[in-house]
Amino acid sequence: DQQMNAASGVTVTAIPTNTAATCDNTADDDCLQIASFNLQYFVSGFDGSNSASLQSAKQTGAANVILSAGFDIVALQEIKDYGIFTAWVSSALGNDWGHIISASGCSARTAFIYRRSLVSLLSTEELAAPPFNSANWDGCLRKPLVAIFKAKHSDRQFRLINLHLKSGSDSASCATRQPQAEDVTNYYNNTNTTATLILGDLNDEVKNGLGICSAHDTLNSFETNVGLNILTQSPQLDSNRFTNIPYSSTIDHLMVNATFQGWLVPARATFLADIVTHGDLNISDHQPVFLWIKLR
Repeated sequence: DQQMNAASGVTVTAIPTNTAATCDNTADDDCLQIASFNLQYFVSGFDGSNSASLQSAKQTGAANVILSAGFDIVALQEIKDYGIFTAWVSSALGNDWGHIISASGCSARTAFIYRRSLVSLLSTEELAAPPFNSANWDGCLRKPLVAIFKAKHSDRQFRLINLHLKSGSDSASCATRQPQAEDVTNYYNNTNTTATLILGDLNDEVKNGLGICSAHDTLNSFETNVGLNILTQSPQLDSNRFTNIPYSSTIDHLMVNATFQGWLVPARATFLADIVTHGDLNISDHQPVFLWIKLR
């Protein structure tokens, strides 16, 4: 229930109380807060059985988390009901928010939402050229969604790559997720000419050796890439906070290249990334992970 699921620093109304920013100047023209948030089959649920009251609570709770945390750009995963989603962006978040949504993913599509007063969307691409047209990306699997943004209060441009890799801990799922990660790594290596943040639900933990799979280190290509800093691991992330509530694990990740890392400021205390611990399964079984960048 909501009370029992509530984590430290969160109210049962889904408004987080632990999101004070540590950017040295948190005015909108000096900083941006960027997050990844899996909304768990927004909004009707996996099998479409979420009641009207639960759908309403999910919309209200997700908006409360995003707005109360002060996010400026959010990479979203598991958007199911397109019409409800677009209406929710306008009505629950407000007219300042823009959005783009992927074509792939069936009932679990990816999206970006962003504050138009703070950033301009310069371009977007859903990767479909080889190898992203192979069996590892076919059907309802989600192709990477890439967006280039420019901060309106500085000259900084940056690329965000929104991922939602294959879920599951069975051997077939792990054997799909591993080459997906390798494909994204190769794409990143071949296009690493701008400040880049790779973020999203990677459906596995970052740890030495294996994550949740017993035979495949599915994220090894990210873990061993010297050009990427994975922020969602200790000591850059509080090991007592998790993005996946039921399993007390972190499977949603933030990874940056050197240019992007040069803009980072701590999200909380000494941590470069942090998690909003909303603790409410009525909102999502995921909790958003975020970072701050300074614009000048």
